[in-house]
Amino acid sequence: MSVILPRRFVPGGYPPVTPAVCDLPLSRFTTLTKTRSFGTGLVYSCMDWSDDGMHIYFGLLSSTTSTIRNRKSTTTAWDLDALSFVGRFGTGFDNAQGIKVKPDGTEVWVNVSTGLANGFTRSYSLNTPYEWVDSGIDAPVLIDSFNNARTEFDHLEDLNINPEGTKIISPGNNSGSDPYQLDMTAWDGSTLAYGPDNEIADCENAFIPKSGLCMYRANTSTIITKYAFGDAWDLTTLSGTVVDTLDLTSDLTGNIEGIFITEDRLFVLDGTDKVYQYNA
Repeated sequence: MSVILPRRFVPGGYPPVTPAVCDLPLSRFTTLTKTRSFGTGLVYSCMDWSDDGMHIYFGLLSSTTSTIRNRKSTTTAWDLDALSFVGRFGTGFDNAQGIKVKPDGTEVWVNVSTGLANGFTRSYSLNTPYEWVDSGIDAPVLIDSFNNARTEFDHLEDLNINPEGTKIISPGNNSGSDPYQLDMTAWDGSTLAYGPDNEIADCENAFIPKSGLCMYRANTSTIITKYAFGDAWDLTTLSGTVVDTLDLTSDLTGNIEGIFITEDRLFVLDGTDKVYQYNA
């Protein structure tokens, strides 16, 4: 008797479907692959990657004009060792608490503060997609600046934006460090307005993958915890139940300050100048 295989397993058929990030267990990251310092004495507060894994972006706690930085690879995707310095920028603010690059590379968005208060969410256009330097035609050009210093907190921290550019979810720097949602017309910072907040899961850092179905955070610790959304990118549906954990205490020299996760990569910042890479 012949067996009829699903089309995705038949030669010339569809390829197998890869599970999305939120469907995969954190236990796939059990061994530290490599560690790299990107500047002795620097204090990293956030990071982002381009969709193709060829560019990495950092935000620093700094009072200099080098608060956001970018590096790129010309050879290997998603690999710390392959990254070389491109440029830096930071005019007009002291600290970058969250950073996100638009999927097409034409804009960089930053949660910034002057000192540790008076926070803003700012968008900048990029002349060269995915890259910037501190001056000249490739310096970021300010598009919009939204004052996010509500009465209950000073500023927003890690910056997560859905692929459509209509929702931002960021932790607020307040007594509980609750995540907050801002809504806008697609990639238009002039239309930003506060949506709901959620007091279920305190977080000083938070990473949400593109699907918007889960959130990872490490609240002043070396343990990553995972939570689930009922509806994608809807903060009111974020459950306070921990669905997965990963303890990195034995690897890190400080508490986790930034997280980025793909199907087969985990990157963490430890609040110094180090980035840790785990391969599944």
